[in-house]
Amino acid sequence: MSDSETTFKLSPFRFVVLLAVFLGNINNAIVWSTYASVTPSTALRYNVTTEQINNLVLFFDVCFFPFAAVAPYVLDVFGLRPAVLLGTWTTVLGTFVRWASKFASGKETQLALVFAGQLTAALANPFTLDAPTKVAALWFGENERLTANTVMSLATFLGSALVLPIAPWIVKEDPRNIDVLNLVTFLITLVFALPSLAVRNKPPTPPSLAAEEESMPFWDGVKALSKNTEFILLFLIAGLSMGTFEVYITLISDSIVPFGYSEADSGVLGIISIAFGIVTSILLARSLDHSKSHRRVLKRLPFVAIMGFLGFSFCALDTSRRFWLYASAATIGIGCFPILPIVLEVGAESARPVGEGTSGGVLETSIQLFAIFILIVSNRLRDLEGKLGNALVWFVIVFAVVALIVFFLGGNESPEDNDDGETRTLLQ
Repeated sequence: MSDSETTFKLSPFRFVVLLAVFLGNINNAIVWSTYASVTPSTALRYNVTTEQINNLVLFFDVCFFPFAAVAPYVLDVFGLRPAVLLGTWTTVLGTFVRWASKFASGKETQLALVFAGQLTAALANPFTLDAPTKVAALWFGENERLTANTVMSLATFLGSALVLPIAPWIVKEDPRNIDVLNLVTFLITLVFALPSLAVRNKPPTPPSLAAEEESMPFWDGVKALSKNTEFILLFLIAGLSMGTFEVYITLISDSIVPFGYSEADSGVLGIISIAFGIVTSILLARSLDHSKSHRRVLKRLPFVAIMGFLGFSFCALDTSRRFWLYASAATIGIGCFPILPIVLEVGAESARPVGEGTSGGVLETSIQLFAIFILIVSNRLRDLEGKLGNALVWFVIVFAVVALIVFFLGGNESPEDNDDGETRTLLQ
């Protein structure tokens, strides 16, 4: 059957698949940022330093890599269902191990089990984290893909928005309540994992011409990406920008509590950044799905983030600047959040015929890679009292580099030309 004779149809079941991946990525974020807004209380619970608790996030990012290549392979070769099931339910197992650590004897053993839970969830993280681009390509129409990708990708940070305010409310600055927090996160991830049982690999009828295209074999695709100049630029943009945002969320309580703010303030700031970022991303996605001006927007977002981090670094030093600190947190979210779905969509288009699981997986891996580097540098920039003022300036420097890199992207439009209702791919 020729392209002109192909019938494309949107399956209503696509929203069930989207929901399953959306909730799976929320679970990832819950595990990753459980202790971000209650770092001091968590350190007291296990009788360690706050830096050691922050290393739980570093540990989570490092443990991403053993399956960083396996997850895209499973997605592109075996399909969505096995990847999503494996990722989602292994994350649940990780949160169960963290909660069950309370029954161990001795704080050292308990902390070791918490790390074991982090390890379990982190190993599974790539399987759902890499899925949004694949779901968008196989299940959604040409004018829905960026919106779908945005919703699923930003679920990672929506999970942080969920746990950042809940954690201080549960803990109430009482280290004994960390065990309650671990139980709550286990129950949430268990409930959120249930829709994954309904996931299918692909719809009976493709939603678009792009969904019908045969993908390049996995390892050939990896080699092709390594020679694709535009994709390498997108790799750097995704890694530096979203890696910085991850570290910002991780260190948010350490950034402000030493200057007189509370753990509850850190939770509110995290929610503000994430809420403004999500709303901005969804509004931009609906617009860009039709205008296709992805690159033009991508070239402006780093400057918005720079303004936010400059304001945050100044206002965090004094509680009398609380309002402007909140405004800066909102600006950070607006500048950072939309970068991820735009990069994933442009990356998938510019990488074709490389599989979406492969291109998305490589870009997600870049975020974890750079997050490790940025977190290590941030901790080294603490002053003698452990304050992170210099690290906040470091975030500005990283985004200045991103602002420079984006200008090397070719053109102002998406690689996709939708004028004739079909998809035209720019092969690098």
